[in-house]
Amino acid sequence: MCSIKEPHYFSFGAGDFSLAPGRRGPVHSWVKSREEYLKLFANDHGARVGGESSVSYLYVPGTAERIREFNPEMKLIVSLRNPVDRAWSSFNAAKSYGTEPLKTLAEGLAAEPQRIQEDGSILLRYRDLGLYSSQLARYYEVFPRDQIKVILYEDFVQEPERVVRELCEFIGVSPDFQMDPDLRSNETRRPNDANPLHNLVSNQNFVRSALRKLLPMSARQRLREIVRYTMFKPPPAISMQERRQFVDLFRDDIRKLQILLDRDMSVWSK
Repeated sequence: MCSIKEPHYFSFGAGDFSLAPGRRGPVHSWVKSREEYLKLFANDHGARVGGESSVSYLYVPGTAERIREFNPEMKLIVSLRNPVDRAWSSFNAAKSYGTEPLKTLAEGLAAEPQRIQEDGSILLRYRDLGLYSSQLARYYEVFPRDQIKVILYEDFVQEPERVVRELCEFIGVSPDFQMDPDLRSNETRRPNDANPLHNLVSNQNFVRSALRKLLPMSARQRLREIVRYTMFKPPPAISMQERRQFVDLFRDDIRKLQILLDRDMSVWSK
């Protein structure tokens, strides 16, 4: 995998989108030139296959065409999660980043249409990001189906070794290795909004302004992670009442996705 986890080269490099609300310009990790992008894979240690995992690629229009122009034989892996769970996870992530001022996901969903009109950010598009059928259809129009591997998050959680073995076979590398099924990374954690450390790290204030002048970006990121993982707690699970409330927002799209993938997706609608 390349040296930057999510370079967003094929999506944000040419689009009017951003991850953070009120900020359309590129963040420090975005890669904007072909030369920069290729440098990410310079230290490949002789690997046969290289990859990266920019989650914006599925959602941002025009990305599939830019990937095909770069390499028409590119193999693509799409991981889809129950859209209600994805929205809940995204909401909690936005809260942990300090970019979601609203208190509940229901409020965020109600505010989404206006936010889409007023802001180019995608982090707070809880419903729109979960409408997978149209996003995936764009890729099927550009790439042959045998170059796209779609996996479901639920399958990966239940049978990680099988899914990873299938992915290795799909990209053409040996599936014969031992993986650690307990290894987890990038787990979302919810802050206590009254926590003073959360306010200092996440909100605009004189301390944060001073740290921006005194510390390099890498040190500031490390400080945020330390505070996040030592002072914050894992987010609560979504309640059954909330799940019933939100599933209707995605029901029609789940039906379309079921037809597109020729796979029973009714478990997402329950």
